[in-house]
Amino acid sequence: MTVFSAPPAWSGAFWSALALFHFLIFALGLIPNGESAKARNDATLFLALYRNATAAQELSLYHRLTQLRLAAIRPCDYPASLMSHAAQWKGRPEANFLIARTLSEWALDSDDQTRASVWERRALEQSEHCDARLRNSALAASGCFDVLFRDDSAAAREKFRKVDFDALFPAYFAHRARAAAFLANNRTEQVPAQVIRAQYALPQGLPYYDFERMLLGRLHLKALGVAEDSLVSSAAAG
Repeated sequence: MTVFSAPPAWSGAFWSALALFHFLIFALGLIPNGESAKARNDATLFLALYRNATAAQELSLYHRLTQLRLAAIRPCDYPASLMSHAAQWKGRPEANFLIARTLSEWALDSDDQTRASVWERRALEQSEHCDARLRNSALAASGCFDVLFRDDSAAAREKFRKVDFDALFPAYFAHRARAAAFLANNRTEQVPAQVIRAQYALPQGLPYYDFERMLLGRLHLKALGVAEDSLVSSAAAG
């Protein structure tokens, strides 16, 4: 005959404590975490929508800009009216960061490098008030911009020195940043491999990634130019 023994007392206490712990987490999630929080919880977002306040308008703008990226629309094709509206918005740092980054890419893909530079600096500035992931991404993107459009290798080297390349995402961006860092540090022989890896990581048939291919092509050409100049200088010296 099989005899079933009662579970030990500590087992019941453990599961009771675990259930209580999860209930507390759920309950805390129902409490808005305030305007000073770097990331708003669900309760704060629902409260903002309920009040139809400025925060709700910001959430709507944030959503619309995010949808442009999810739809993989090429930056030069972003609606001008939406870009104009976004340019006038001032809100929380993470929204300001997304706005500035979007406007920089839009201007850059529309052949307005001066305006793109202004918004890129704004994105980097706003990232200082965001979480570590966004700060890291902004530093890497700014270093790429320094190399590609400002010809400022010294500024790029200083930024890349602080970047955690292993934490960058998506993969094509990580490889682009590595390629730009190699170029800024005069390690041109290592640039092509990173450019090829970035190109290989790009999805096919989506308009946004033609913009990324343009950046990679420019980076590759710069590396070839630097290598050619180095050969000419060596030949002249010899």
